Amino acid sequence: MKRSQKEGKNSALKRIMTILVILLMFIQCGAAFMDQEEKNKEYSKLSEIALKYEKKGDFKKAEKYYKMATAYNKYGYYKIAVMYYYNVNRETGIKKMEEAYNIHKVVDAANFLGYNAYEKNDIAGAKKWYTLAAKDGDSDAQYELA
Repeated sequence: MKRSQKEGKNSALKRIMTILVILLMFIQCGAAFMDQEEKNKEYSKLSEIALKYEKKGDFKKAEKYYKMATAYNKYGYYKIAVMYYYNVNRETGIKKMEEAYNIHKVVDAANFLGYNAYEKNDIAGAKKWYTLAAKDGDSDAQYELA
């Protein structure tokens, strides 16, 4: 085979590989390219499946589907935390709630943590979490601070 033929095949192979990489990136980031209505539908569908498992007491499968739902709406992290808090282990639920706010910025998580601290008579903790939620626009937290 001549050198120019080899170079031509290598060039074509490189183009094919580039196209494949771009397609793979598009598929992996599919949620980012969906419009909001499509994201909401996917989130709702996965959350409903998760809720069915949660009601059956299969919390591992429920968590799996809630985590899948977070690709479309970060509120799924809050749902995981609530599930743990009420059904599995309250301490783990609180940790997951803190992660939902500190890592994923789910404002309802900060409000929940404020309420939880208030219920434990931890006024400083309640003020801390309510203030964070209020700064992020949570009207319930703003009311609690008033």
